[in-house]
Amino acid sequence: MEQVKHKRSGATAAILKVMGVFSGVQVVTILCSVVRTKLVALWVGAAGVGLSGIFYSALEMLGALTTLGIGASSIRDIASADGSEKRLTAAVTLRWGVVLGLLGAVVMLAAAPLLSDYSFGDSAHTSDFLMLAVCMALNAMAATNLAVLQGFKCYRNLARASIGGAAGGLIVSAPLYYFLGIAGIVPALIGFSVVNFVAARVNRARIDGAAPSRREMWLKGRSMLRLGAYMTATGFISYLVNYIFLSWLNLRADVETVGYYQAGFTLFNRYAGLIFTAITVEYYPRLASVSLKPRSMSVFVNHEATLLMLMLLVIVPVFILCAPLLIMILYSAEFMVMLPLVITGITGTVFRALSWSMSYTILARGDGRRFLLTEIVSAATCLALNIGGWLTGGLAGLGVSYILWYAIYSAIVGAVYRGIYGMRMRRSVLWLTAGVFGICALSAAVALLTPWWWLNITVAGGCVMLGLKRLLKLYRR
Repeated sequence: MEQVKHKRSGATAAILKVMGVFSGVQVVTILCSVVRTKLVALWVGAAGVGLSGIFYSALEMLGALTTLGIGASSIRDIASADGSEKRLTAAVTLRWGVVLGLLGAVVMLAAAPLLSDYSFGDSAHTSDFLMLAVCMALNAMAATNLAVLQGFKCYRNLARASIGGAAGGLIVSAPLYYFLGIAGIVPALIGFSVVNFVAARVNRARIDGAAPSRREMWLKGRSMLRLGAYMTATGFISYLVNYIFLSWLNLRADVETVGYYQAGFTLFNRYAGLIFTAITVEYYPRLASVSLKPRSMSVFVNHEATLLMLMLLVIVPVFILCAPLLIMILYSAEFMVMLPLVITGITGTVFRALSWSMSYTILARGDGRRFLLTEIVSAATCLALNIGGWLTGGLAGLGVSYILWYAIYSAIVGAVYRGIYGMRMRRSVLWLTAGVFGICALSAAVALLTPWWWLNITVAGGCVMLGLKRLLKLYRR
């Protein structure tokens, strides 16, 4: 019990220390992403944003299928190993990255005609998908290099690789968008993958020892591939659902609407979700290290959920208040049509944080089958809600569907967390979640339905003061 208390007391400091390292990384990444998105919006327009979203979605979908989830599954094995075993596991991971990267390139080459026909109704973009095979190979190898860095807890090297990839990707892609316009989208994606791979390779972890034999590759890689196979299926289903919906929306509406949705979704799911990315770097390896100790896991999960809720209490109301300004800065006045989607969707990050805290226990325990089942149900729910949300409420309806999706997903993961693993979220955490969501929903309603901008300023200011006070108290415990 004393050991658990010690781990809990040091958890906040450890998380915030890692976040301190990655705060600068996230700032640089956001700025580079903001500038790149702004350039696409200005030089290529909404059609370019939509086209880029379709290509990127295809890369993510096939990447999830061919990499067998080894990037995420290997972190668990590397983090839980010691000494020479850790180095051997890392070497095996890098070898599998090369093999699976080449497999991904072959799959993209074979699937290019089908992807073009399904996405655009003709074969005009087959050559574009063929060129993206290069991205498949480089992305897989970069992912395994970054996974080794995370498993070894080489956070500074990981930070340098992330900054190098983001800044270098911007430098390479900007001239392509300017001089080639919409024809520069695919070359820009390829250039971005090249830069990310180089950055990951230059900052790689130094692994001493002999190269693994074929037998060692199979024996050591078997557990990664087993869990990774389930993660592959779940990742593929998730990306497939996103790809299906984007293609459906493109045919149901037009590519500009896809661009508005993609831009809005990026704004509240990826940009605001960077907080999850920063914490995951430290949270997943730490949770995997106590995967056989349910009591310690429960302490970590409750602590993580509390920390996330307090952060969102500060972030979400301020985000809602500044949403119109953010759209103007990141995109242009043309994209203001997506404001209801952004303001409504950002409130769903509260349920996303709750479900996220619990869902990592399934991965940390290596329970691939249950992870697959929960993600299948989640993906089906997401697709049904998105289609229903668009048909009933347009872009604003898609924001509501995001909230409902993560509320349902929280219930699904909570049933596994409590019913299967016998762990519970503390009542104080659940009440805190309800309170934070209520405040965020109130801010969203005021922003969308009333002209009372002063009320949102008051709410945002109060939330910042209260959230920072509670975070400071949690840090001192």
